[in-house]
Amino acid sequence: MKIETMISRRKLLASAPAAAAIGVPSVATALGGLAAGDDDELLALGRQMEPVYSRFYELNKITRPLWEEYNELLSPYLEACKARKITDKRLLEIIGELQTSLKHGDETLESLAKQMDDLTEATDQPFRRIIALPAHTLAGVAVKAKSAAFACEHFFFEEEDDADWDHKLARSVIKAVLALAGERLPWDIA
Repeated sequence: MKIETMISRRKLLASAPAAAAIGVPSVATALGGLAAGDDDELLALGRQMEPVYSRFYELNKITRPLWEEYNELLSPYLEACKARKITDKRLLEIIGELQTSLKHGDETLESLAKQMDDLTEATDQPFRRIIALPAHTLAGVAVKAKSAAFACEHFFFEEEDDADWDHKLARSVIKAVLALAGERLPWDIA
């Protein structure tokens, strides 16, 4: 009887259900490929981003109805501008007026939008580092997946039938990684 000593990726993947059945947490862990503690900087960056995600999506929930109202109020002025009934300059004035008149509590839509822009800008350096660092653990891969979900959130808000294949594939991979790691999408934490 010949014993094979070479393990191909195909054989390794085919053995994954058997490994799970005998209590091995994961094939990657069993092989030592994902060892805890290898991603300290990446995990710290992930923790740093959590309050950013939380605040961003808290503001998003607040501003969504304001933006809907803004778009509804702005629509006739856009049409008037297209028909040359008002000037571009007047349209810009109206845009400014609407953004400062629509409020949530004491905060204007303009100030809320600025806060969201500031939060987006705050992701720049951490995201650059998250991109640059290799992930060695499932938790590290999850940090990268959550960052990708935040950066590509527009992939997730299209209807399944309307989404392009690249968006469907990206969101499928992101969701799978986060589910495997026991994590949620960044907008599910607010």
